[in-house]
Amino acid sequence: MQIEVMTVNDIDKVIPLYVEYYNGQEGGCWTEATAKRRISQVLTMDSAYSLIMREDGGEVIGFVMGYYKQYDDIVGYTLEEILISHARQNQGLGSVLLAELEARVRA
Repeated sequence: MQIEVMTVNDIDKVIPLYVEYYNGQEGGCWTEATAKRRISQVLTMDSAYSLIMREDGGEVIGFVMGYYKQYDDIVGYTLEEILISHARQNQGLGSVLLAELEARVRA
């Protein structure tokens, strides 16, 4: 498994996962276009920081999106979304991804 920084170049790779999960599990009505817009909005925000999780073969199995937020005396991180493929849930992958995000954000 690989976890790396997610960039705008990854948007098209995560759209199918996003649409499949939210429409299939949450009863959403996402299209590829609306998912692309949503993901793009977060990834292109000032101070955005997101991670993507892949199988060793390169298949995307999850991601987290968020951004750093300035306060008067501290910088915080706001987590917008975390998504793990429905087929890969209940295997601890979300916990692994969140732990990696926390470690990187703290650093």
